[in-house]
Amino acid sequence: MTRLAGVLALALLAAACTSPQAGSASPATTRPATRTTTTTTPPKPTLPKAADGTDLSACADNNCEVQVSAPGPIRLPEGAGATLSVASIGADSVSLSFLPTSDGGFTVGCDAPDPNACEGTQLTSGNALVTGKATAKATANNVTVLIEGVLGGVAVLRIYPAH
Repeated sequence: MTRLAGVLALALLAAACTSPQAGSASPATTRPATRTTTTTTPPKPTLPKAADGTDLSACADNNCEVQVSAPGPIRLPEGAGATLSVASIGADSVSLSFLPTSDGGFTVGCDAPDPNACEGTQLTSGNALVTGKATAKATANNVTVLIEGVLGGVAVLRIYPAH
């Protein structure tokens, strides 16, 4: 009988270790690991704010920063040595047309920190057409035009003397 009591006690002890008791916490459940991914949306590109807004008459002294959204002339002073017109504005580039104001020599060029920013310079019938992207700097005689930004048919140009 002691042997039966010992086996019975052992069986009860084993059952107590494997099944939860009333009021006790249930055994922990293992869940598969989940992965969290974070997606960041890059900020939308924007144009720099032009100091003179859209007032093209501010360029009459050969020192302005303007926003342009359509082809047309930008009046410069006589001493600039060239007339300036916006020939076209694309999604990310602008074409500038220069025409010398005298029969003297005509110096024109394009320079930029990014070699791809100057897309081309064409000379035809005394007219120079310079096409560039942001950071391109077009120079014709005594006027420099820095293309500060172009976005979706709108450009910000900083115009200043070429010295």
